[in-house]
Amino acid sequence: PDIVLNGIKKGEIAQITMYGYKSVAFISKEMGLYSCICRRAISSSSSFKGDFKGCNYDLGWRVFPDNAKTAGISPGAKIYAFEGYIDMLSYRTLAKQQGKDLSNDIFVVCGSVSKYKCVVNAAKEYSRDVVICFDNDKAGIELGNSLEKELAELGNVKVSKEFSVSKDWNEDLKQLSSRKFNFEKKTDRQIVR
Repeated sequence: PDIVLNGIKKGEIAQITMYGYKSVAFISKEMGLYSCICRRAISSSSSFKGDFKGCNYDLGWRVFPDNAKTAGISPGAKIYAFEGYIDMLSYRTLAKQQGKDLSNDIFVVCGSVSKYKCVVNAAKEYSRDVVICFDNDKAGIELGNSLEKELAELGNVKVSKEFSVSKDWNEDLKQLSSRKFNFEKKTDRQIVR
């Protein structure tokens, strides 16, 4: 919850009403201007997903460290690249649960696996190593490999890849939560006996 609350506080996540349904918007700003806004339904009666017209996919959604404006980007910071915003939030949640500190890193969300040019642009702009965290499906693997080759052409960027165990990072998080919940239920029953 604190990852989402921080996104809300920074103006990167907002609740909106779309077609009469409550929805969530993921917002990216560059130089004070909106660069990309993605909308997702949060109701079980709607599976709507879409980006606002005019999104700048050359930038994508960039999430910077909290202190980036005052302290700059840490020299050891990496760029983590994701297909979707929910995947990025899920990955950060899983990393936090495992004690992995990502507070100094940059996150770039493409909006779609085929729109990975924003990752190349961020790597050029910030000269940081890149971790490709695309979905563990055919498109994610193939385009992750294409992105890796394109980044290698830059010469000064080391590239690594992390794929989810399931189809995507959100599925991994759901499965982990489900297993944890089942374990707690078993434990409760054992205590009752």
